[in-house]
Amino acid sequence: MHKVAGSQGALTPSGNEAYKSRMTMRAIKYAVLIPTLITICSGVAPGKGWRGIVPLHSTRSDVEKLLGPAPGWLYDLENETVYFEYQTTERECGQKRALYNVPLNTVLGIIVSPKARKSIVEYGLDSTYVKTFLRPVANFDYSNEDEGITYSVYGDIVSQITYVPARKDWVLACPGKVIKSRREEN
Repeated sequence: MHKVAGSQGALTPSGNEAYKSRMTMRAIKYAVLIPTLITICSGVAPGKGWRGIVPLHSTRSDVEKLLGPAPGWLYDLENETVYFEYQTTERECGQKRALYNVPLNTVLGIIVSPKARKSIVEYGLDSTYVKTFLRPVANFDYSNEDEGITYSVYGDIVSQITYVPARKDWVLACPGKVIKSRREEN
């Protein structure tokens, strides 16, 4: 049985072009689909945060949906202890301790203390993190202000991970407050 030129599946110039067109469309579909699925499945809001809780974008209600109500601001979990700092009336704009112009009960920061001793190398930090010296000797912070995350390290062991407002969110500072870059302080 012979195939007629131009019939489906024939290796003619027009059949080959149709095949290339189908393959190109398939490649485009996967190029769009895979990153979309990764984003959806990761469950992380834009910017860095802890388990989808992002400073200045998440609220106490979001935290309680994720972890349940806490007697205070501290959650003692299986692998880490997590402390949440929320906007309070004492921190509203116009007050002495004010920083950000956000509603009450908005997450201002998150401190995570891992229970397992892990080396800074295991966290896979890259050159976007700035290393700063602390006291006493052998204490360092590795900070990425664009993502709002700091790893506090003693020796080479991470003792604490702090999530704060990312640089893009500094515009939410109270009028007259200037959020300084750690790079400017060093």
